[in-house]
Amino acid sequence: MSEKNPHWGTTLDEFLSEEGIALAKDASGPVQNRLSVDTPLSLRDALHGIWQADKYPILGNEDWRVAARLDAEALERAATAVMSPGDRPEFAEWIAALRDPKLPTRERDEIMYAIHDLFEPDET
Repeated sequence: MSEKNPHWGTTLDEFLSEEGIALAKDASGPVQNRLSVDTPLSLRDALHGIWQADKYPILGNEDWRVAARLDAEALERAATAVMSPGDRPEFAEWIAALRDPKLPTRERDEIMYAIHDLFEPDET
């Protein structure tokens, strides 16, 4: 079992287990999508997948490859997302922008900060 990461508050094993991405330990294997292929993906669910991929802990060199693959898969799944009643209009704009490879780093960071604010509890 790996050591508890003070930034994430869990061990890598716990993180992978509780996030449902245990197969990400093997960088050559596909990450299982917890949603059925037949289930339409809402924009909020797509952003949640992007957020999960972004918060993947990078503890060593091999983790960079896994994190990049998780990001790519989350963005690929996000392309199929549809608007649902609970989705805010800016969700579609965020996904479209993040899928643009020419998006400037500053703008990408601003969108990712907004996504983290959306899914992470306020610690104040």
